[in-house]
Amino acid sequence: MIFIQTGKNDEVTMQHYRVEMLSENEIELGFLVEEVPEPEKNNKQSQLYYTEEKGFWYIYSEGNQNDAEKIAMLVKENQEIKAMIADLGLQIGGGL
Repeated sequence: MIFIQTGKNDEVTMQHYRVEMLSENEIELGFLVEEVPEPEKNNKQSQLYYTEEKGFWYIYSEGNQNDAEKIAMLVKENQEIKAMIADLGLQIGGGL
């Protein structure tokens, strides 16, 4: 048996494979299951979910961006925000 706990939106937040180490009170806070399915191998991030009614399912999303991609995105957003601020300044200053 495997012990799991779920959090908000039924997201699996913990998996414990040594159930004998848990107290009955701890076990009452989650679910005992026979097995946990493996995610598909598809180069995407996977998040495991569980409910007693639906069982297990995964939601897949694009992987994390690397640091260079994040920096490039933030620089672009910063430039766009600066341009919007400049436009607002011209609109406010030009209207007076």
